[in-house]
This record gives sequence, structure tokens and C-alpha cells, in this order.
Amino acid sequence: MSKQFEQLEILYKQVLNLSKEIKLLIFNEKYDDVVAQEAYKSQIVSKITLVKKTVKLSDEEKNLINELKKEILFQEKENLNHLKELREKTLTELKNISSKSKVSNKYEQIEPTEGTICDYTSD
Repeated sequence: MSKQFEQLEILYKQVLNLSKEIKLLIFNEKYDDVVAQEAYKSQIVSKITLVKKTVKLSDEEKNLINELKKEILFQEKENLNHLKELREKTLTELKNISSKSKVSNKYEQIEPTEGTICDYTSD
């Protein structure tokens, strides 16, 4: 195996490890760190693109890279699914808060202008 392939393999493994780290950050609700790691992962993907242009892989090397790609895609799919779940949960919470706010605002705007059935002061 050539040094160029080894370099490419290392880059793919870095992307895989970053995807796993991002998964942990999402579960720990450290979203700012997720954004930073995604930016770093993007840089590595750019490097992969450049290296792939200069490397000619054997069939065996292509198979190894394809296995790494599958692992990365699986991990990314897990991350996206979890983020979708969080998004749905957040949207539901926002709808509930919005509904409560509307009801609260409605009752705050009602001011009695006349006596009510329970007003005993006029007797």
C-alpha cells in the first residue's frame, strides 16, 4: 500500500472519528462544539477531495476506502436522525409555549368594564 493511500485512509478515519465525537457532543447538548467540529470535518473532506485527485487506488484499496465510507455514512445518518428528533421535540415545545402565551395574552387583555355576576359591591 502506498503512502498516498495511507494518507487518504488516515483522512477518512479522521472524518469517522469526528462523526463519532459529534454524536457524543449532540447527546451532551454541546451544540457550539458540534458546529466547530463540523467546520473542522469540512476542512478534512476538502483535503480528501484533493488527495483523491492525485491517488490511483488498487481494487483492494478502493474496497477499504468504501468500507470506511459506509461507516462514515452510517454514523452521519445516526447523527442526522438524532438531530431530527431534537428538532421535532423543540418544535413541539415551541408550539406549547406559543399556545400558552396566546391564552395568557388573551386573558391579560380582558378588563371588566361592568359588574359581573360575582360582583357583590353594588348591593
